[in-house]
Amino acid sequence: MNYKAIFAAGIPFIGAGIVFMTSVNKSIGVALIGIGGMFMIIGGKNKDKW
Repeated sequence: MNYKAIFAAGIPFIGAGIVFMTSVNKSIGVALIGIGGMFMIIGGKNKDKW
């Protein structure tokens, strides 16, 4: 499993969540930020496997 890619995939999710939260729908934005944060946490916890 490529944990570096999972960490990197979390960054656009957080960005998209901020955009959705401010312009479209607050609940979708919060969900996208949560998904992005989870991706970054999973990737960061397995940094030794990069």
